[in-house]
Amino acid sequence: YHYGSSNFVCSTILVEGPHAYVVDGGGHSAKSDPTLYCYDRFTGEELWSFKYERSAGYETATGAIVGGHIYIPASNYTLYKIPLTGPGEGYCEVESLEIPRTIDHDVIGTLRSTGPASVTYDSGTLYFVAADAYTYCVDLDLDVIWKSPMGGRGYYMSPTVHDGVVYAGALDGCLYAFDQCTGELIDSVKVFTITKETSVGVREYGSVLSPVIVDDILVMSYSDGQGMDTMEGGVAAYRLTSSGLEQVFDCTGVGVNSNYLVPVDNDGFTGVYTLSYDGLVRISLDGSMEVLRGFNGDAFKAPLTLVNGDTLFAVEYEAGGDLYMMDLEGKILGQVKHPEE
Repeated sequence: YHYGSSNFVCSTILVEGPHAYVVDGGGHSAKSDPTLYCYDRFTGEELWSFKYERSAGYETATGAIVGGHIYIPASNYTLYKIPLTGPGEGYCEVESLEIPRTIDHDVIGTLRSTGPASVTYDSGTLYFVAADAYTYCVDLDLDVIWKSPMGGRGYYMSPTVHDGVVYAGALDGCLYAFDQCTGELIDSVKVFTITKETSVGVREYGSVLSPVIVDDILVMSYSDGQGMDTMEGGVAAYRLTSSGLEQVFDCTGVGVNSNYLVPVDNDGFTGVYTLSYDGLVRISLDGSMEVLRGFNGDAFKAPLTLVNGDTLFAVEYEAGGDLYMMDLEGKILGQVKHPEE
C-alpha cells in the first residue's frame, strides 16, 4: 500500500475479513488531508476511500469496527460512522458526531486539541475520552448516552471497560473510574504529575495511559504528559475496592515506556510486557521488573503485539528499521527490515 509522499500512519490498522482499513495524512507536515482507505488485504487493491478535514493534530486515535460500520475518531473533533461497503456517492452514507471544541470546566495539564480519542466497544456501546475533557458513552447511532467530566483533556488513548466500570486516563495525570451504565464517578486518583514553570506561571502536567486488566488488577503506563519531550514515566497498578482505587505498585524503574501494555497470564508469568529505553521489559504484579532484552538504543514508538499468547512482535520507529519476532523470554525468533520509503 502507498499513501503518497510525506504521509504516514499514526493509528492502528483495523482488519475485518479480507479488508484492511488505514488512516493516513493530516497533521502538521502531511501533504494531504487525512483519508480513510479500505484495501483488499491480500492484493493491496484500494476499494474505496473517505477524505475528511484536517485539524491541528496528527490522526493518532484508532477507531472500531462494529456491526457493519467503522467508527473513526478524527482530530477535527468528529466521530465518523461509515459503512464497511464505503461512504457512498458524495459521502451520503456517512454519519457523524461533533465533539465540543471548548472546555466548560477547569482542567490542568497539556492542552491537546485533537477531538475524540481511540474508541472502545462493549455491550452495544462505544466509549472514548476527548479533548473537551470528558469521557463519552454513545450508542451505535452516535447518540450520547452519558458524558462525564475529567480534570484533564483526553488524548488518543482508549478507555478500558471491565466488570461494569469504565476506566480512563487523562492529561491531568489521573485515573478515573466511572459507572458503565450511568457515567457516575466512582473514584479518581492522581497517578503521576510534575510541575513546570511556563510563561503563564507554574503548571501541573501528567498523563495516564490505557489500563489493562491482569487478574482483576489495573496496570497502566504513565508519563509527565509532555508528548515528544517526555522525560519521566513508569508503570503503576491499582485495584478497585469498596473503598475506591487503591495502589498495588508503582514501578518507576522502567521509565518512559509503551503507551499500551501487553497483559500476560500463564503458568510461567502473570503481569505485563512493555518496551522501554532499556529494551523488552516485563513487570510482575508485585511490581518487580525484569529486562529481557536490550536493543542497542534502537527506538520503538509503537507498542508490542502479542500473537497466539506466546509470540511478541516489536517494530522500530525509523524507516529501514527492524521488525522483531520474540518469545516471552525475549529470545529473537525472526527479524526483518521494513522498507525505507
